[in-house]
Amino acid sequence: QPVTMFQAQKEIEKKQLPLADLNESVEMFLDSCRPLLTDAEFAETSEKAKDFVKPNGEGEHLLSLLKEHNEAIIKNANRDRNNPENKTKHPDGSPYPNNHWLENWWETYAYQSDRSPLATLVNCFQSHFGFQPCSKPLA
Repeated sequence: QPVTMFQAQKEIEKKQLPLADLNESVEMFLDSCRPLLTDAEFAETSEKAKDFVKPNGEGEHLLSLLKEHNEAIIKNANRDRNNPENKTKHPDGSPYPNNHWLENWWETYAYQSDRSPLATLVNCFQSHFGFQPCSKPLA
């Protein structure tokens, strides 16, 4: 049976993007920084990260704001699913599912607000002229 475009869209719209644990996120951040920093820079970054995640610190405050935002998104998404007339609109005017805390920010700020040429900055194959197709494709 062939797969059609957007066949799984209804299932995807029901899923929520979970909020990551603050401590796990900071650990992943430090792991990704380690190869890029000198020992002194990493020690300084680690100290700032410890301050960020300490109880009643800035990290907990920001996470609580993100949780509030996420709860509002879920509430509105449930309302919109039950009444299509209330459907939140995309910046382009099309219906917008708004299912999780990152979706609207990603679409609006990370993707649509940058007016740089997509062909050279997003399409990695066009920007790497030395690219050679792999001899054993996965599919």
